[in-house]
Amino acid sequence: MQNARFSNVTCESLFEFDLSLENTEPGELVISWKGDEITVADDTGKLYDVFYQPTPRDPADCTKYKPIKEMSKTALAGKENYKIGIAVRGALPDSVKEFNVMIGKIGTRVQNAKWKIPVPR
Repeated sequence: MQNARFSNVTCESLFEFDLSLENTEPGELVISWKGDEITVADDTGKLYDVFYQPTPRDPADCTKYKPIKEMSKTALAGKENYKIGIAVRGALPDSVKEFNVMIGKIGTRVQNAKWKIPVPR
């Protein structure tokens, strides 16, 4: 996860970040990655609406963001890098102190990855 940001976000999102996968090997890597493996919740357990846009993304064009559940990537070719921009939408209660970004499974290499991102106040 890269470039997590809360300020200057676009498309009515309250939190944005970039997510990148890279196959450093020469052969194909089967990952069977589906967007519903990505969830974002706050520290109270509330889930948020998550959208994605393949990069190079255009943050100014909100029509290019699609619901994350529609995303899928079956494999990465050798030396391929697949990067998406994530936009999290919803109302942020004043009591929220952090976001929890979770990826359930991307093939056999990434399982139950979690990041805790503090909310700047």
